[in-house]
Amino acid sequence: MCVLSKVIEKIVHVQIAQFIEGKSIMNHLQSGFVSGHSTVTPLLKVTDDIREGIDDKKANMLILLDFSKAFDRVHHELLIVKLRNMGFSESVLAWIKDYLTERWQRVVDGDLFISKWASPETSVPQGSVPGPLLFALYINDISDSLKFCKYHM
Repeated sequence: MCVLSKVIEKIVHVQIAQFIEGKSIMNHLQSGFVSGHSTVTPLLKVTDDIREGIDDKKANMLILLDFSKAFDRVHHELLIVKLRNMGFSESVLAWIKDYLTERWQRVVDGDLFISKWASPETSVPQGSVPGPLLFALYINDISDSLKFCKYHM
């Protein structure tokens, strides 16, 4: 992408981050791609949860989910629905939808074209500035399905 596109992406990212912080939208146990959190944050949380479980003589089980290719699995329409439910304005939703759709890609190996051009319906652009934040918002409600356990994302 050209430099101007990256600058616009950065501006959009900052505005989305300010909006979700101001509205307290992001799950407080989400560390990935969230300002003020690092890889240490979930490690401390999980370690403390395990220690607390041992102290309370409760069974402990650690389940780790592998989000390989996770950015390739963000369904555009579902993301827009989730963002609308979070209170994003229609103009922002229209921009995000335009940003995600009508992108074309294909697999290239050296000088050989491996695949035909395709427009994916389920991905955020690799290497984009707002992509990780959009993914974090996409999975933000996963904790609604977690009952009777402690978690960290």
